[in-house]
Amino acid sequence: MKKKAIVFDFDGTLCDSLPFVGRIVTEAISMFRTEPLTSEEEKKIQGPTEEGIINYLVEDKGKAKECYLRYLEKYSDGHDEYLGEFFPGIRNLLDDLLKRNVTLFLLTGRSKETTSISLAKLGAYKYFKAIYTGGIKGEVKDILLKELCSDFSLEAKDLFYIGDSTHDVSQCERVGVDILSVSYTNPSSFEKLEKINKGNVVTSVKELKERIDSYI
Repeated sequence: MKKKAIVFDFDGTLCDSLPFVGRIVTEAISMFRTEPLTSEEEKKIQGPTEEGIINYLVEDKGKAKECYLRYLEKYSDGHDEYLGEFFPGIRNLLDDLLKRNVTLFLLTGRSKETTSISLAKLGAYKYFKAIYTGGIKGEVKDILLKELCSDFSLEAKDLFYIGDSTHDVSQCERVGVDILSVSYTNPSSFEKLEKINKGNVVTSVKELKERIDSYI
């Protein structure tokens, strides 16, 4: 079935940003917390925005705010060095889709602040009709997909989501949005994704483009 719009995730889908984000969060909280994360805490921080993660890990809310501002400063300062471009081939793909007048949205679990920093530094605002960012308390992509449909008079069946995590699959299934999973560099993630999204996992940007072409 042909789709009216493509919705992209950011981390791990457009950009290899997760290692950078993880490192900067760790650096930002280091002056407020020295003990390592427990296994329970590691589970709890899967889903919220960076601000939500920091609020959970730094109990003093005044310090948590200071920590988040420190994180944003470090994120912006290190962006060009560590996160200067999309995955190879992604910009060409986005340019091609833009030229073909394909409607694109960005819907990410990341914070509004760091999403804005990245899009500005990457010169990427031009690609997306609208941008939806994550929830401070946990995963909200299913809610955001419903909001997107409402905002642009679309139905779930009109959308095609592209993301890299198993959580993306479950949230899209919850609202009836088709999803293509990407696994460019991690064989273990491919196996996990293929298990729950069988036949809908791609391992290269070239393959991603081919699959997108079949939907538009």
